[in-house]
Amino acid sequence: MALHGAFNGAYMVYNLLATGVMASLLGCGQASVQRAVDAFDPRNGRLQAYEIGGRKVLLNLAKNPTGFNQNLKIVAQDEGRPAVAFFINDKEADGHDVSWLWDIDFEELAHNRPVAVYAGGIRGADMAVRLKYADITADRVASPQELLSQLDKLPRDVNAYVIANYTSLPGVKAALDAAAGGAGADSTADVAERGEGSAADAAERAAGAASGDAAADGSAAPVVIAHLFPDLLNLYGDGGNVRVLEQRLRWRGVPVEVRRVNHGDSIDLAGVDVVMMGGSPDREQRLASADLLEMADDLREYVESGGPLLAICGSYQMLGRQWLLDGEEVAGLGIIPMTTGRPGTSADRLTSNIVLRSPLASEPVVGYENHAGRTYLDDGVQAFGEVVSSEGCGNNEQSKQDGVLYKGLIGTYLHGPLLAKNPQVADELLRRALERHAARVGGAGTAGADAGGPAAAGAGSAAAATAAAVLTPLADAAERQANAELCQRFVR
Repeated sequence: MALHGAFNGAYMVYNLLATGVMASLLGCGQASVQRAVDAFDPRNGRLQAYEIGGRKVLLNLAKNPTGFNQNLKIVAQDEGRPAVAFFINDKEADGHDVSWLWDIDFEELAHNRPVAVYAGGIRGADMAVRLKYADITADRVASPQELLSQLDKLPRDVNAYVIANYTSLPGVKAALDAAAGGAGADSTADVAERGEGSAADAAERAAGAASGDAAADGSAAPVVIAHLFPDLLNLYGDGGNVRVLEQRLRWRGVPVEVRRVNHGDSIDLAGVDVVMMGGSPDREQRLASADLLEMADDLREYVESGGPLLAICGSYQMLGRQWLLDGEEVAGLGIIPMTTGRPGTSADRLTSNIVLRSPLASEPVVGYENHAGRTYLDDGVQAFGEVVSSEGCGNNEQSKQDGVLYKGLIGTYLHGPLLAKNPQVADELLRRALERHAARVGGAGTAGADAGGPAAAGAGSAAAATAAAVLTPLADAAERQANAELCQRFVR
């Protein structure tokens, strides 16, 4: 049975295939099935085409990274320079955690050179931040109607692609229906406050790169970021933290190299300036734990010398003496005096947006926690931050603290990814990384500010001065907007 449909997208091919197979099994004739396919017009916002004011507009749903990447492939097929708009909400049907935006290949969209990009919805600020780190400047729009006003300023031959997640789709569709003259009520899409600073962020990146070039002049050796076991430890977009660190160095004109250490690989941490480890499901965490235990001495030496390390969720748990897997105690790295247990099953999870007050930042630290483990720090061990939001627990329900701070190490349960909306925390890691890099490349070994000793102190002072010169301020308007919007919602 051969079927033909005027639909876009790989998934519609699969839908036609399934329809043809089922119809054939039921004894339906090809002509009858083809008539049904020809008459099919869902008009539900999924791959729905419009012509509005002489412009072609395509609306589609995307609810996860796979769906988004398929949409971006559709955009990439446009032979011109299209306009693209994203509407993202975080209601119950959407999922309250939007870390998954960092698992989408927006960098591919940057290669397509869209003429304009817009971000809207309740979490439009988060979308703008994600696009910024893909080197895409996005304008915030407060509603679908404002998007239409912005599109009206573009040449008519610029095609527009509007991609929305679950609860933002109906309001966007209603606005497009009304603009196209079709049936549709007034938009009920949530209005998000317009962010300030798309142009400021773009200018900041250019100016920051120029000043960074001058500051970094004379040193061609790159700052080295080690991403440990991204094939195992990359849950909830945690790999985005590496992207943030990498971009914040590049925007300052600092050469950077990312070394991805996969399961079974090894790395010499003496040549590394900052380490990142993400979270994972239990099975993958067990595999990563075996790899990490083999390098436990090297990791401990790295941390004790002041090396900056960011460990998220499962990786954070593995820093302690022990953690639990299916009721079994698993030996940790023993770097931090703490233990992690579970009150019940993996269904007894702590999941919510969370805001902290941390000594590493003058601004609130925001993120999303999603973990079954409960971590308990020994007396005298410093937490990463105090929970100040109306929801969220952090390490456990009792302490109202999250994570741990030790020398250059940050352990935390916060996804988001953490560094995307918390630039001060990102720059603290980079400050330490640049100090370590200056000492390492300058022949002073790997002694950091915490290494001790007169020689180390002298080297540390010189390295600190170098780091201060290179780490020029960035405006971070998009990041601060996204941070502020979450604080407005969750800090009472």
